[in-house]
Amino acid sequence: MAVRAWLVDVYKVVEQSMWPTFQGGTDRILVQRFGPGPRRWEIWLYRNEEAGERPSVKRVIGIEGEYVDFRMGDLYVGNTATSLSRSRPPPEVLDALLVPVYPTAWGKSGKTRFNVLPDASRLSCDGPGLRFDASGVGSAGVTASLITGQGTTREGIYDDSIDNHGQWTPGRHKVPDIRIDLIVEDVEGGGTLRIVHELEGGREDRLVAIGLGRLRLLRGRDGRGGYRILPWGGTFPLALRMETIDGRFRVVRRDAETGAEVAVLVEEHRDTAAHHGYSRVRFRLDRGGARLSNLSVRRDIYWTWPPHHGGSGPYHVDHGVFMVGDNPSVSQDSRHQGPIADDRLLGWARVLLWPKNRFRTLP
Repeated sequence: MAVRAWLVDVYKVVEQSMWPTFQGGTDRILVQRFGPGPRRWEIWLYRNEEAGERPSVKRVIGIEGEYVDFRMGDLYVGNTATSLSRSRPPPEVLDALLVPVYPTAWGKSGKTRFNVLPDASRLSCDGPGLRFDASGVGSAGVTASLITGQGTTREGIYDDSIDNHGQWTPGRHKVPDIRIDLIVEDVEGGGTLRIVHELEGGREDRLVAIGLGRLRLLRGRDGRGGYRILPWGGTFPLALRMETIDGRFRVVRRDAETGAEVAVLVEEHRDTAAHHGYSRVRFRLDRGGARLSNLSVRRDIYWTWPPHHGGSGPYHVDHGVFMVGDNPSVSQDSRHQGPIADDRLLGWARVLLWPKNRFRTLP
């Protein structure tokens, strides 16, 4: 008990403000009471004056003396209001911040906003179009098809989230950065499978084409902007990652068993101000069939000021630390309450203890 009281403590996460890093109502974290001062991207527990001194847990994004701002979903930090630059988390933190993208009903029309495919998927030809058969989709209790008709898709990827009651809520902002992971088990019948990052306007579309023993990158709408051959031995299964993270378009070939990664393409690419975010993920198949597995789509976190801030420019952290939840649309944090004074900090979150299937050290 003495160790628990003086060195570490266990805290039950009760809100969804740190989703998807923590799941409110179930997760328990180990908090280290003593240690070095807080650094950017660390998760800390503090006494929340707005909640009757009840402990809250958030992520540090700004340090005393800095200026912070949110622009087009990105965090900007600097020592003066006129010298801000985009701040990106280290890879281990970035992985934790990526939000899973699920299919879910939205709006009176029943349109869907989340684009994801389940494991053990199959694409196949069905007359002039494509059909995707979703089997065993448990996310949000919805079974849905990614592809309809002539390869059209749902609306784009937004900063949708879950509220403190666990209900999905639609977001207002298109998310610029996404990551697609999948394993192409096989492409059959002489067909070519195209995985498309589609941007609004189409001029900056990127297509990865797999078939006939070749792996190609195509540019522009429907690949009319030229192509480039990417290294691949022509054998299946082929594990791929496509992402637009850190302002780059990357294609990574992964070992299906060990997970080792080899980047086969890195392009400086993203121009958020021009196209307002990557809007769609599409799959196209010209003939034959394709078998996919372990397919997931995740989006980057979308940082934004609450409406009352009014876009009035950078915020000066004049004391303590500036803390924000990983679920910005739900979280009540420094954007609403101001910086957290040092004497309100209770400890550094080090380990996700429970549930045991999610046990891990925290970056």
